Amino acid sequence: MRSSDDAAGFTLIEVLIAFVIMTVMLGALFKAFSGGLRGLDASEGYAIAAMEAQSKLAEVGRSFPLEPGATSGEFESGAHWSLDISPFDLPNLSSNDEPPLLAYKVELQVTWDETRGLTFETLRLGEPE
Repeated sequence: MRSSDDAAGFTLIEVLIAFVIMTVMLGALFKAFSGGLRGLDASEGYAIAAMEAQSKLAEVGRSFPLEPGATSGEFESGAHWSLDISPFDLPNLSSNDEPPLLAYKVELQVTWDETRGLTFETLRLGEPE
């Protein structure tokens, strides 16, 4: 039994243990939130790169001639792109058949943030020269 003179409350060790537990929990919460923010930043970069790549691929055959070759540049967002166009052999054509259209493999690489990048590939049909 306690005497009536004893003060009710927490001891210093109990308060210190509570602060340690609170510090560990807040550290874990901050780490979880910062990981979520990094993931959000990365997904924004991928979305922007995909939209820019879509517009650049739409220019192939219009602004960029549909002929073998490579070119590169930089988007307004700062991402770098490189475009490579190469002939693509259509299967199941004999050597005597002249195809009405030629196929080209178009490969577009978009890089940003020095560590992230995407590669897009498609086939485009063009008329023979």
